[in-house]
Amino acid sequence: MLLIGRRWMWSIFWRKLATRPDKGEKPAAYDAKFVESCWYDFWLANDFFNKSPTSRRRPYIFCLPPPNITGDLHLGHALTVAIEDAIARKHRMCGDAVLWIPGFDHAGLATQLVVENMLFNKNGILRKEMSREDFVRACDVWKTERMASIENQLIKLGSSLSWQRTFYTMDTVSLSHFAIQNFTKAVVEAFKILHQQGLIYRDYRIVNWSPYFCSVISDIEVQLRYVEQPTEITVPGRIEPVFFGRMYFIKYPLENPTAEDEFVIVATTRPETIPADQAIAVHPEDPRYGHLIGLRVRNPLLPGKLLPVICDKRVEQNLGSGVVKVTPAHGKMDFDIAREHGLPLEHRCIDDQGRMEVEELVELDGLERFTGRELVLSMLINRDLLVDCKSHPMNVPICIRSGDVMEPMLKEQWYLDCSELATEVKHAVDRLDIFPAGMRNEWINWTSKSEDWCLSRQSWWGHRVPAYYANFENDCHPSVWVVASDETNARNVIADKYPQYTLANLRQDDDVLDTWFSSALVPLVLGGWPEKFRSDFTENCYFPLSLLETGHDILGFWAVKMAMLSLQLVGELPFRKLLLHGMVCDEQRQKMSKSKGNVINPMQLIQGTPSTETDKGTTAYGADAVRFALLRSNVKADTVAFDKTMLTRSRHFCNKLWQSFKFLKKMWNNDAQVNILSHECTSVVDKWILSRLSTVVKNVNESFETYDFHRCTNDLLDFWWFEFCDVYLVIQRIAVFSFAIVYFQEWSKHYFYPGRCPTAENIVSIFATVTDTYLRLLAPFMPFLAEELYSMLPLENKAISVHDAAYPKADTVSAKYISI
Repeated sequence: MLLIGRRWMWSIFWRKLATRPDKGEKPAAYDAKFVESCWYDFWLANDFFNKSPTSRRRPYIFCLPPPNITGDLHLGHALTVAIEDAIARKHRMCGDAVLWIPGFDHAGLATQLVVENMLFNKNGILRKEMSREDFVRACDVWKTERMASIENQLIKLGSSLSWQRTFYTMDTVSLSHFAIQNFTKAVVEAFKILHQQGLIYRDYRIVNWSPYFCSVISDIEVQLRYVEQPTEITVPGRIEPVFFGRMYFIKYPLENPTAEDEFVIVATTRPETIPADQAIAVHPEDPRYGHLIGLRVRNPLLPGKLLPVICDKRVEQNLGSGVVKVTPAHGKMDFDIAREHGLPLEHRCIDDQGRMEVEELVELDGLERFTGRELVLSMLINRDLLVDCKSHPMNVPICIRSGDVMEPMLKEQWYLDCSELATEVKHAVDRLDIFPAGMRNEWINWTSKSEDWCLSRQSWWGHRVPAYYANFENDCHPSVWVVASDETNARNVIADKYPQYTLANLRQDDDVLDTWFSSALVPLVLGGWPEKFRSDFTENCYFPLSLLETGHDILGFWAVKMAMLSLQLVGELPFRKLLLHGMVCDEQRQKMSKSKGNVINPMQLIQGTPSTETDKGTTAYGADAVRFALLRSNVKADTVAFDKTMLTRSRHFCNKLWQSFKFLKKMWNNDAQVNILSHECTSVVDKWILSRLSTVVKNVNESFETYDFHRCTNDLLDFWWFEFCDVYLVIQRIAVFSFAIVYFQEWSKHYFYPGRCPTAENIVSIFATVTDTYLRLLAPFMPFLAEELYSMLPLENKAISVHDAAYPKADTVSAKYISI
């Protein structure tokens, strides 16, 4: 890799010479920039993040959900890092060989969009003016720059990642020494195997189509915007906004009208698709229309086109007029109804660019679809066929990348049959530990409603579909699709399968695979697949992952699909535990978005922003305060509200730690070494603080096991601030100064030390015991500050780093210290 490669090589060469950095005089108040400088290089130099597994003990292995290379990290990424880094550091301190593997996702269409915008803004070049090869090269340049930037941001957050194992979801080389295989090879191999098993097929289905991208869009990139009444929505490429939330009532004249029945009133929200209608439908039990079933009506825009009246139980009698139009090329339910009733499926009236495609109506043909809607309504009014227009609540599907209104479109695409896979994954939930436990039901819901997965995307950036379209000379055989790893392999397959026919033309599918397909293979690739298969693969110490930690919003898109592919390809679940965190929201628990102006850049929180003539700038809170503030919320809740007051409180806590250690350092005589308490203490106040410390150690360890980080952080803050500083230090501070020791002994023997007077040395040893234990307990949550303060501890034989020291257990504060 880039930055990480240089850092890693440097650390290998210099690790034996690495010592604690001397940063000079310490500031009077806590300064995040001072504290968080140098330590990351110190950790790298000592290779703390790359302890290799031994044959005797399996590593604790998990991966950072690969951030997209589209831009900077957001607050959700910061939460992920705070959670996962705490887990990684704690396990290392418990003696585990931890592999926390970083990666980057090529992000398909999302990256294509930002690169297109960059090229246009910088050079005035449109993608359609470039060759595919040139555009891919531009994406590669972008990828290199963004990966270096994201790596730096992860370092600023203090991420203790196993950098030399970094993967990229479009890697074409293998890191065989570290078991990570060629990602592109794995994607092709998975596609081939699943196709050979009959699970991947090509078919016509209704898809989420973006006229802006001219591509299928993943469900996760489609946001349903609910409108309760007529609402204007801006659509890319249009000057005027479009009204949504209206239902139109339109007359469809009967083929043979009578005095009683001249027409049928059909209700629709999409009058622009009338030219592609293939039928109208009613509910079979609706008494108003039973006598019309089997008759035909005329298309209101194309009177010569007759449409059958059919019945179907999916029609809602109480919605609109109780009669719907069936337009199979532009609606999922319409497609399902039409297919069951044997109606034509492929006739459409809107093309891939979102323009009207109606050769029979010259005035309509070629218009933008919503401009076409306006003309259709005008035509219906002129023909006296528009009866009414009413307010109608509805969900408008909008692409989160482009803001475009999605167009349901009938397209031939590659699909993965998920029916049996979903059932197997559903039953596998009993073999998983899921946190929070309530997400087990969500897992079951996702696998119960699973539909076949549309794998192909009409993009230039991504893993190209490993399928080839073959034409034969003289049309002696219908054209066929062949799945193969490359063109040579495809030609060999065709020669073996069709030896009697002469190949005329062979071309690879222009489409690329859904980004989630490659992302779902991450645990397999990290484990060395496809070089190792089934029987020997499960013996590999790198598979399955010990833990998958991710946001609950991508449970069905990533975790479930990951389980599907792993179970099918190697027969094992890809992870043993699943931890799902909530979505980071603002203080009002509203989703963060640029349009709302509530997006927070974690780097600005960490580093601060300089003041200008028009802006006062912002405080540099530091990574420790940001991480601690995020973890003080219940990360397993549906939403994690980020409160600036909690961030300020966390920074104040950092300063409280800093000031208290300055005070303790004076009592330690600066550089004089002190010892951990080695004998039973008899004073009530000493027993009390050690008892409280023991309780905190126990509580933090228990909360860690269930990933209740808010309990860990709150217990840590409360103990240090309100018990150790506000009570114990206040009581003991007099005793450690020589000028007051005699007075204190006489005064205190009747209150806190019946039968035995304290010594300053004894109290200082208790200070050392508490602070040493506490810093080791705090280290996973505030890695920089814990390291800085640990370096100030004048202890004999202490570890080179707090992160190399043992994590405190409930029995580490010996019972002999606190027996009362």
